[in-house]
Amino acid sequence: MFRHLLPHAAGPVLVAGVLALANAVLVESAISYLGFGIQPPTPTWGNLLNQGQTYAMMAPWLVLAPGLALFLTLLALHLLADGLRRWLDPRGPAGLSRGAAPVLTGSGNRTARGRGDGP
Repeated sequence: MFRHLLPHAAGPVLVAGVLALANAVLVESAISYLGFGIQPPTPTWGNLLNQGQTYAMMAPWLVLAPGLALFLTLLALHLLADGLRRWLDPRGPAGLSRGAAPVLTGSGNRTARGRGDGP
């Protein structure tokens, strides 16, 4: 039973865990930005954005640096989750079943129907 179920369940659980981590980072930053999370002087991205908001016109890097770091971290976690999903997909790349070869059309594009719709 474990030999059949565990390989198919491990991938979605791992992807969901990475997405949950990204969600936790975003929620912590939002709560800290609103002032209800981790209190200053502990540096979190939400606290840094909140404190830098006062000086945003004079020193925009005080808001851009933590905002960009937060954005890049969330982007990296989502790309990691997408890469894990594709790598751990038991059906193989692009949802094809293992052993099934894609059909090339006359223009070199792959289609699901197998007819040459290209120029």
